[in-house]
Amino acid sequence: MESGGRLARPLQEVAQGFSVSVDTLRRAVRRRELKAIRIGKRVLIPEDEIERLSRDGLGFRSKAQKPK
Repeated sequence: MESGGRLARPLQEVAQGFSVSVDTLRRAVRRRELKAIRIGKRVLIPEDEIERLSRDGLGFRSKAQKPK
């Protein structure tokens, strides 16, 4: 994703750019797997976090991989 000089992007835009659902990113934010900035009801993802996401991925565990 090209930053275009922005410091953060809306959750919906990041979800579309990575072809994942907004709910998937919201869960990642709740689990603190993805850093976010909240301004009122808006949720923004910082550009450095988007770069990390594109480099490393979210690292989600599937339900089959949950620790016992």
